[in-house]
Amino acid sequence: MEHHGQGLSDDDNRSVEHYTRDPGVMARSLAYIFGAGASISLLALAIPNDGTVDPNRVVLQAVCGYAICALLGAAGPRLPRWSFQVFLAVATMLIEWNIYASGDSTSPYAALYFWVSIYAFYFLPRREAVMQTGFIVFAYAVLLSQSPDTGNAGVLRWAITMSALVFGGALIGTLQDRITTLARAMRTDPDTGMLNRSGMREALDAEIDRARRSRSPLAVIVVRIDGHRPLSAGAGERNVVVELVASALRRVKRGMDHAARLGEREVALLAPDCEPNDAYLVAERIRAAARTELEGLPASITVSLGVACYPEHGATAESVLHAASQGVAAAEQLGRDRTVIYSSEIASLVLAAETRSHEDRGGNLAAVLALTEVLDIRDAGTASHSQTVGRYSETIARELGLSDELIERVRLAGILHDVGKIAVPDGVLNKPGKLDDDEYEQMKKHPEVGALIVDGADLKDVASWVIAHHERPDGRGYPFGLSGEEIPLEARILAVADAYEAMTVDRVYRGALPVEEAREELRRCAGSQFDPRVVEVFLEALERDDTRLGIDALAERVES
Repeated sequence: MEHHGQGLSDDDNRSVEHYTRDPGVMARSLAYIFGAGASISLLALAIPNDGTVDPNRVVLQAVCGYAICALLGAAGPRLPRWSFQVFLAVATMLIEWNIYASGDSTSPYAALYFWVSIYAFYFLPRREAVMQTGFIVFAYAVLLSQSPDTGNAGVLRWAITMSALVFGGALIGTLQDRITTLARAMRTDPDTGMLNRSGMREALDAEIDRARRSRSPLAVIVVRIDGHRPLSAGAGERNVVVELVASALRRVKRGMDHAARLGEREVALLAPDCEPNDAYLVAERIRAAARTELEGLPASITVSLGVACYPEHGATAESVLHAASQGVAAAEQLGRDRTVIYSSEIASLVLAAETRSHEDRGGNLAAVLALTEVLDIRDAGTASHSQTVGRYSETIARELGLSDELIERVRLAGILHDVGKIAVPDGVLNKPGKLDDDEYEQMKKHPEVGALIVDGADLKDVASWVIAHHERPDGRGYPFGLSGEEIPLEARILAVADAYEAMTVDRVYRGALPVEEAREELRRCAGSQFDPRVVEVFLEALERDDTRLGIDALAERVES
């Protein structure tokens, strides 16, 4: 099987070029070099000299420099990329001319060579930068060879100057490689090698801008995995199912397409120059490829796909991506394992389904759920914290044999458990070190605030669990210091789910713990901080989760 990190380098390289090889930026930077060089030449004439300087030659060089500076400023963004190599060669020749006009082969104008070399290694591909530097080395050697005072001293001067030039260029090239690597890491999902949500949004903005200028179509395909809810998404554990679906996406995508991972169960494909019907066929090929990749998994694990296109379904990146997500939601409502193209009728179907699902939960529930996502990003830097706690809580409730209706309520409580952090200041929430007494008192208010918010959504039972999810069996919790059976079972479930999720993901104040250490911490605190029975069933569920989903065998396929 193809390694999960392959196949996306073109996406990354094109996007990184946007920062360091944009023609407009390249032209402006080179214009500054020509303008500065010309200005330095004229200023040097004002300094007394021994009469060896030819003013006419210096002025001619300055006029040429200013003329090229103006040309780059006016037409630079429209110039072809190859022309920048020509301009750099011209810059080298103008520096040669200045040294010649000064009448001194030891002229400090030789320092201007460094400007050309640094520019080349920063903006040009490595091979072209080496060629530019080689041209400088050759041109300066020819100039020194024509000097009447050439000798061992001239050769030594040439060797020292050119060695420093090559070293400086190589250093800039190394730093540029580092910048490229960091830019790619910020935009890439480490598990699949694809763009992450941020990288996808950036690519989508750029492609919509291009499609608007060229009046060409653009399609977005969102792929959501059905029937797969991994218990754990932190501490280095891999989501093999997502990796397999990502592999299917890579097999189908064209070289010009962008593939991205949007979330724990979602990937997406951005397809330029693709009409809605063509995009539907691409989506169906992705679905077929995913079915092949997922062979051996339970039949309940499938993929649903939504398709949306610019400009038919939206004029902005946000609206097109939202339309594709609506298509996915409709595919799930229609029975899953299918592809749906967005339409106004599809939007009505999704809205009706969401209304039915929330009718018995109060009119404010949708707003409260949206608030939890915002708080997750503010607190943990990710929108998945509350959803993960909800899944953990659901798993524990099921293992304890609670009714289906109660299991769903516990899952909802897990999603809403930290909504009260809206009342905690950013400085406290994101403090990298230990909280002082006043800050800790502010943090301890969030269960009560959260209970008030949840109660306002007509969820009184859930509110009673949210307010108690930081109570402890030994009575040392807050806000009321309850102990033992005084704490609702549902709140004890939330405490374990919340603690495990917090331990296994990176936070501003510490890194994620390995899963085995996190699980050992649950065992150690069972009976004091956590309910022993809740810890026991949760650990049992975690231990058999991979086996139940068939992940062990699939992991071997991905490694091969």
